[in-house]
Amino acid sequence: MFLRLPDANIWLIPLFALPLLIADRNQRSWARILAFVIGFAAIHYLAVQLAANAYQGPSLVPGAIGGAVGAAGSLGLLAVLGQLRGGSGTVVFSLFSVLLLTLAGSFGVQMYLASIGDDGTFAGRMMRVLWIYTPWQVFFAFVLTKVLKPV
Repeated sequence: MFLRLPDANIWLIPLFALPLLIADRNQRSWARILAFVIGFAAIHYLAVQLAANAYQGPSLVPGAIGGAVGAAGSLGLLAVLGQLRGGSGTVVFSLFSVLLLTLAGSFGVQMYLASIGDDGTFAGRMMRVLWIYTPWQVFFAFVLTKVLKPV
């Protein structure tokens, strides 16, 4: 529970997409807006649930599951909605990115579980959430810059 709101980390995911959506506001790409706001939140929810179900003590497995589901699900959704660039280069880069995002998720969750930053305060909870989400989100943003179709 983050900020005393159940699943708040899930519902905050669309905030990560706001800069891109603001930049694209004149193009009105509804498929992209749908993917970024609703699709990514749903995929994140699924990834968190699968990672939580896989948790059996400190290990790299839950984060790997969450990272893989989040990356593959998000890129798959963009592909289905026709938002990815064409070509084999995009496919290869996307597959390699899923592997790297799986590793980033694995290490991010491990850092989260090992973190001593949560002292029960608002700042402590925020720091703990940053441990798990920031590295993955930064790399995922880089991947999106390479694979998304220009609008």
